[in-house]
Amino acid sequence: MSILRSLRLVDDYPVGSPKPQIASPWHDRSSLETIVWSDLFGLTTYCPTRAEALSVPALWRGRNIVTSTIARSPLVVYRVDERLDPQPNWTQRTDGLSSPFSRMLLTIDDLLFYGESLWILERGADTMPLRADRVPYADWYVDESRRIILNETTAPAGSVVYIPGPHEGILAYNGRAIRSAALLERQALDSARTPFKIELHQSGNAVMPDADVEKLIERTRAGLAAHHGVLWSNEALDIRVHPVDSAPLLIEGRNAAAVDAARLVGVPAATVDATNAGASLTYETTEGRNGEAYDYGFAAYMAAVAARLSMDDVVPRGCRTAFDLQELIGPAISLTGPVTED
Repeated sequence: MSILRSLRLVDDYPVGSPKPQIASPWHDRSSLETIVWSDLFGLTTYCPTRAEALSVPALWRGRNIVTSTIARSPLVVYRVDERLDPQPNWTQRTDGLSSPFSRMLLTIDDLLFYGESLWILERGADTMPLRADRVPYADWYVDESRRIILNETTAPAGSVVYIPGPHEGILAYNGRAIRSAALLERQALDSARTPFKIELHQSGNAVMPDADVEKLIERTRAGLAAHHGVLWSNEALDIRVHPVDSAPLLIEGRNAAAVDAARLVGVPAATVDATNAGASLTYETTEGRNGEAYDYGFAAYMAAVAARLSMDDVVPRGCRTAFDLQELIGPAISLTGPVTED
């Protein structure tokens, strides 16, 4: 069986699975650990998981935009400014269950969250790659000697391509922003479920035992759920309703978290349906916003991938790899209007 076909295509990122401490150019893999240690002991140092980050809708949307947009742009190999003819097979196919689109999408996902990715190669008689596929992030690491360990075995020389990203990955240093956004989502759900708080105020002077207080609270909760919010009380108990003003949380708070999510993935806030302060004072076109997303978001990841795939162990000497941007940005746009004759 081909080594490419033996790899899993989907990362399950098992919660709590032990991971070795590694010597990566960017960071260690403590981001694969669970949030239990922080929750139990109140640790101020917090590294979120990818799953927790993707539980934030704005971050989910931003991630999908960045990864899918870049993945739509095919890889092309050039000699100087001329396309090689024919193109290397690995740029257009994988010969596995994963398409080139999925390969690039998951590669950019790795770079976005972890700052690094790995491809596995099958080479021909001329030592140039014939096929390439992305390795699930949980299946490999870099040890202290800078060797690639793939499925607990040292990867043979030339069998893999390590791709460092433009930064350490958003999980490395943005834990507080990600967790804050995730907590806002949970709090918004709680506010939607209970838009008010109920006070059970005892009118009499008799002291009620704690066990009876707990029982009364549980009966009140059950009564609200079973009787569509209708409760019954007598003269010894006064039920007081305190409305919860959740507008700042559900609107301003979540919008601020969405703006931060856009900053993390490098796209304009409007791309994830968020609004910056003072945005109404700024005129912005769709073309301008898309151009900003490419310049300050997509381009960094594309440059990292293209630079690594342009090295001599991937393409012949004197050649380079680049993304075909035609589908991404379309024909060149004149900033001064359509070109006309004088």
